[in-house]
Amino acid sequence: MVIKDLSQLPPPYEFEDGIYPVVVDNGYAQQKCAYWANVEGKKTRVNFIVPSRAQMGRINVDVHGEASGVYTVSGSDYTVAADIREPEVMRSKNYAFSEINCALVHHTLVLAGFGGKKVRLATGLPFSHYFRNRSVDETFVQKVKSSLLQPCESAVGKAMPEIISHTIYPESTAAAVSYAYNEETGDLKSFENGLVVIDMGGGTTDITIVNGDFTLDMDLSGSRQLGVIDIRESLRTAIEAAFDVSGMTDKQLDLALRSGEFKLYGEPKDITSLIDSSTQLTVKKLSTLLSETIGEGAFLDDILFVGGGAQILSEAFKDRYQQAHVPAEAEFENANGMLDYMILTNQAA
Repeated sequence: MVIKDLSQLPPPYEFEDGIYPVVVDNGYAQQKCAYWANVEGKKTRVNFIVPSRAQMGRINVDVHGEASGVYTVSGSDYTVAADIREPEVMRSKNYAFSEINCALVHHTLVLAGFGGKKVRLATGLPFSHYFRNRSVDETFVQKVKSSLLQPCESAVGKAMPEIISHTIYPESTAAAVSYAYNEETGDLKSFENGLVVIDMGGGTTDITIVNGDFTLDMDLSGSRQLGVIDIRESLRTAIEAAFDVSGMTDKQLDLALRSGEFKLYGEPKDITSLIDSSTQLTVKKLSTLLSETIGEGAFLDDILFVGGGAQILSEAFKDRYQQAHVPAEAEFENANGMLDYMILTNQAA
């Protein structure tokens, strides 16, 4: 169940041990959450998205003059809100253990109703950040885990979640689990000739080659700095040049990308042609990357395209590969796969 109106998020489902499993797929552009909720008395998987936008300082206040969306991380204030006009930009490996990421993850957990609760948290890392020299980069993974344990408080005294355990997964591999996992039987689907997962997020694109026995081809798998942010910034430049305007926010650009229009002086303007031209360079770069990695992909069983970029580029992708599969909720595949991982390892039964 995908919830778009965050004021309507159902409460977490209560587990006997009092510890709640929850996933925050914490990307450069969006925080995608997956958790078990109580929906009319039934245990139900719920997904929602929060934009990854935070700015240093106390920027927003509510009508009562109180700080809104402000978190203090290790003594520094950060304002988290979808309509922040000058969000901090951090598109590097350091983002994963930054104070900004800590504020965003805790904000997402509070929104989901985990304030004052003990949680088993799962988050993700791009493939090339999770692995190093064909094995898990334990030093980096531990650094990321430690960063989410630093003091994080709400400026208005909201109860904060208590992270009891934190597991980190490689993001595109999690999407493969989501695609292959059968909830009814608990089994993983097999792929005779392998599966390729292409995960285009906000800042990076992961390509993961999954062999028939569900092992990973470490030589061909990896990450590139190519994502939805590239398309968004290209569109920003195109709109400002075409309409002689400036100052579009990231929130407005995200809406424009998904709807094909934006409002200028209160009137809707069709920008589908600008979106098409803005995506061309990213499509070309992705096509080159795929050609180098899988060629024509003729002998692969499935090619799975997930992440925020999957919805924007789905038609171009399907036109190229006959066995391409783009899930209906492609941007949640990693988060749901991590929740499935937790089920398989008895962390979210």
